[in-house]
Amino acid sequence: MHFGNPTQGHPPSNYGMTWSSGSGATNESGTGDAIPQKYGRKKTGGVEIPLGGWGRKDPGRFARADWEYQKKLREDIWKKTTPTVEGVGFMTNWTQNEDGTWVHKAELGEKEQSIYDDAYTRQNMFLDQATRMGSGGWEDMQQQRFDQKRALYSESDALAQQQRLAREQATGASSTGMFLGERTEQQNINRRNQILEEEAFKESQGLIDSNLRRGKDTVGMMGDVSNWANKYLQIPESDPKGNLGAVSTSHRTLQNVLAGYAEESAKGKSDFWKSILGGISGGIF
Repeated sequence: MHFGNPTQGHPPSNYGMTWSSGSGATNESGTGDAIPQKYGRKKTGGVEIPLGGWGRKDPGRFARADWEYQKKLREDIWKKTTPTVEGVGFMTNWTQNEDGTWVHKAELGEKEQSIYDDAYTRQNMFLDQATRMGSGGWEDMQQQRFDQKRALYSESDALAQQQRLAREQATGASSTGMFLGERTEQQNINRRNQILEEEAFKESQGLIDSNLRRGKDTVGMMGDVSNWANKYLQIPESDPKGNLGAVSTSHRTLQNVLAGYAEESAKGKSDFWKSILGGISGGIF
């Protein structure tokens, strides 16, 4: 704001400001030395709105700079406690989700991943076979195994039959004797087949157990292979709270600085206008 200048020919008593020299004398020219306002600078002529003791620049620049530094320091702590760990056949790394959260993942090497995948394929095969056999497929397996066992005796049974018939013919066995000889031969075969059938049943059940055991073993192998990498997920331990206290403190300091500036600025402006209005009143009236 500007209230006149005596160099422009205006009467100083009408347009100049009244300044107090501090000794009771009054200088109405507006060009003499005057006691500066509490929040203003010593001026000649025009009057400028004061900004208080904070200066013209951003009052929170130092506090804000400290806040930004603390945030970068926190990020640095996070990066140094979440490195990618690489070893023989494995790697662990951190990836960020879309929501900003982080996940720690373990990855196998190419060859190790192939071992894991093959084990997965085998466990599927064994467990599928166990399921099919347990659902009734064991009967077909039992019959198949029984036929396989009987086939082992087909040649010896045929030879034994030929030898029996030759003996009967050589001895002139009666029809009753031939009947009894054939029945005895068949009874022996039936007893043997009963034993073979029981063995086939046990083997069919054993195949179910074997497939379950093999499936379990391959699942265990998958776990073993996975642990080659998974056990390193705990090394190192991340520090998600690193420097959080300093970040909070620096941000609170920034807010306090800005709040103090706002309060001081408002008070300075109020005092300024009071002095202006008081000067106008004293100069005119």
